[in-house]
Amino acid sequence: MKVRLLFGCFLLAALQLVGAEAPHSGEEVDLAAFGRTRTWDGNPGIEWDEPRVVRRVEVDFAGAVNIPAGSALSVEYWVSNWPPLPRGGWTKTDTPWQGEWRKIMARREVNGERAIFRFQPLSELENPNTKNVPGFSPSFRKTLKLRLRFSGAPAFSRLRAYGSSWWRYREINIQSGCEGKESVPISATAYNGIILGSHPLEANPQGVRFSILYTEHDPGSDDRTILTIHGAEYEFGVSLDDVIERKGVYVKPFGVFVGDASAGTPTRPQTSTGTDAASGLCVPSRRIVLGWRR
Repeated sequence: MKVRLLFGCFLLAALQLVGAEAPHSGEEVDLAAFGRTRTWDGNPGIEWDEPRVVRRVEVDFAGAVNIPAGSALSVEYWVSNWPPLPRGGWTKTDTPWQGEWRKIMARREVNGERAIFRFQPLSELENPNTKNVPGFSPSFRKTLKLRLRFSGAPAFSRLRAYGSSWWRYREINIQSGCEGKESVPISATAYNGIILGSHPLEANPQGVRFSILYTEHDPGSDDRTILTIHGAEYEFGVSLDDVIERKGVYVKPFGVFVGDASAGTPTRPQTSTGTDAASGLCVPSRRIVLGWRR
């Protein structure tokens, strides 16, 4: 099987998001890397595709003398429906089109050339939706958008946002051509993660072993890492949580096996059907997003 490695361009794009140097396993995840840089009414910030849980914001400046004093700099977030009113059935979710900017009550610290904002417990004074959940006063904010509010012209070098997720390292095997299916060139990209490198996997069938930084996160978090596998006629996404939990995911219609090499998963899935992906059997996975190219 000829394996096409396209990770170089994707790695470059990922590194541009997080800065000149890739993060390391064991470090906190900077959620700003997962969003898009935006400006609202002259105020710079970050917008995400899914709501993110943020506990702390850090802003770097070119010199401590450039850090605005006191109320000249604050952090605001987009308040839409969070926290929502609990109800049976459908629950309102946040939208980037309906809502308002609210100042976050935070404790400010200055460390060298960096201003740090540690969020205080949520109150109804800050967010009127807090009345929807009596007694709910977390030290995090869940939002689609975050921005800095300057009293003058904004002059900073970097914005970081931290929640509860941490970087972890994993090696993942991807094999194409299982159970007699056609072997096709494959590549992979990571959402909420970084592909650090890859090399051919000598196995039967052959494949690729990827070195990946993925997120360790709270249950139900939108920070989870999704690995997208690209083939000649298809592409699909697999949650790294599923791969790690079950030690392997087999996508039977395409004959593609995604295994957790760090856990010692067999590189060649057996050719019988079964019900336990952790055993290395060829079984379908839940939570797989499939797509065909036209």
